[in-house]
Amino acid sequence: MVKAGAMSTPPDPTHHSRRRHQRGQSGGILSWLWVILGVGCGILLVVLGIRDRHGSDVAVGLGLIGVCVLLSRPSRQAIARRLVANRPKPDLDGAVVVYWRSDDLNCQRMRSALRDIRDQIVWINLFWDGEAENFARQQSRGEEILPVVRWDGEVFVAPSPEMVRAAVAGELE
Repeated sequence: MVKAGAMSTPPDPTHHSRRRHQRGQSGGILSWLWVILGVGCGILLVVLGIRDRHGSDVAVGLGLIGVCVLLSRPSRQAIARRLVANRPKPDLDGAVVVYWRSDDLNCQRMRSALRDIRDQIVWINLFWDGEAENFARQQSRGEEILPVVRWDGEVFVAPSPEMVRAAVAGELE
């Protein structure tokens, strides 16, 4: 656990045992890789279908292109963020707030460990909220070290579930 306000230098990779993510805003090149491969195969099917005059190949190729683009993480994230853009933000005053991402193993462990008090915590999914994603990234010097917990005006990067449990119980000073 690293207190965000106390960091004067970037964290040492050997010091922190938690998995680090280095993703761009859209999810990085790996999230686009299968999209590029799928679209490439779709284009190949379309071209071969046109050349050989097989309408079904063209239809399958166009369908493959559409599915790959619509199901890609960057597209899903953009659609999801547009859907929730006008929803009211949760009240964060005095609450324990956990910024998390569903595909992060550390976040999954935290949610699992705190499942009995999950309703007493404000969980903000970074997949849905771009502002929260930027906030969480700023707390760890541009890297995405998750989860990030904000409580009583202080921010903690990758705290233990026991620390979050103590904060919820009011035992953390």
